[in-house]
Amino acid sequence: MTPTSILLKNDQCPGDHLMLTAAVRDLKLQYPELRVNVAANGENADIWRNNPYLDRGITTNNADRVIEAHYPLIQYSDTHPFHFIHGFRQYLQSELRLTIPQRGFWVDLHFTEQEKTKPPFQLNTRYWILNAGGKKDFTNKQWEYDRFQQVVDRLKDEVSFVQIGYNSHWHKHPKLKNVVSLVGKTSLRQALTLIYHSAGVLTGVSFPLLAASMEGPSERIRTVRPCVCIAGGREPVQWQQMRGTQFLHTCCMLDCNAKGGCWKSRVLPLYDGKPQDKSLCAHPVKTSSGQIVPMCMDWITVDEVVAAVRRWEAGWKISNS
Repeated sequence: MTPTSILLKNDQCPGDHLMLTAAVRDLKLQYPELRVNVAANGENADIWRNNPYLDRGITTNNADRVIEAHYPLIQYSDTHPFHFIHGFRQYLQSELRLTIPQRGFWVDLHFTEQEKTKPPFQLNTRYWILNAGGKKDFTNKQWEYDRFQQVVDRLKDEVSFVQIGYNSHWHKHPKLKNVVSLVGKTSLRQALTLIYHSAGVLTGVSFPLLAASMEGPSERIRTVRPCVCIAGGREPVQWQQMRGTQFLHTCCMLDCNAKGGCWKSRVLPLYDGKPQDKSLCAHPVKTSSGQIVPMCMDWITVDEVVAAVRRWEAGWKISNS
């Protein structure tokens, strides 16, 4: 028997909740009579603000079904032609025994008219979002920080960058010159609104990559928002590449990611007793700045990243000439 009300739970990171928004959208578009809510605590609640598909009256106490939302499809990410966006949807299909067609290939965020009018900070310029850091205990996704500075310097007369990121014990974001630094100065909602208004996104494999796929304030961005992702070889291309993404990867180029992505967690052990210390990069490389990064990330050059951004900018200029 199909339930009439569902409460979805998920205690993972913002990127996971962004993907869950697409599954909820697809579920509700197919079954509008089904009442759905998502239990989102802390910063993840920002992702679900103003979402018209949620029935806030559904709780643990009155829902017909309470479902812990997962995406077991990730187990086949190296070998099957599926994207992260399919994960939650297929899991809900299985749990509810319903057919849920895949709709748009983008995350589903809903902004107020005020949020759509202008960014949450007075920037007065066309800008790209820059996410140059990541989690201190999850280092296998990180590019050399000095190279981000080189990219900014090479493009300083062409692109304005707004740097975002968490400022906490668990995150590290390099202090870059020639950027508007909002590191540690935004809520998650403000960061998402900044991405909404941006002309493009430069990031590693992190939530800005997924958020960049959302619809934007102009006809061109509504079609596609540029994103350059410095991905390396940790996660397979088909699992993470969103629409409009220049996915700079080295998947299948090394013995450690020959089947797609290595999925390792850290470059070096931190000796903190966490299981990630047993999930280490097979080929750590010490860069000229002294930072140690995965070889698959080291192989991605400043020239490649600059060229990718310039191609997007060239296309924008042609479209607006």
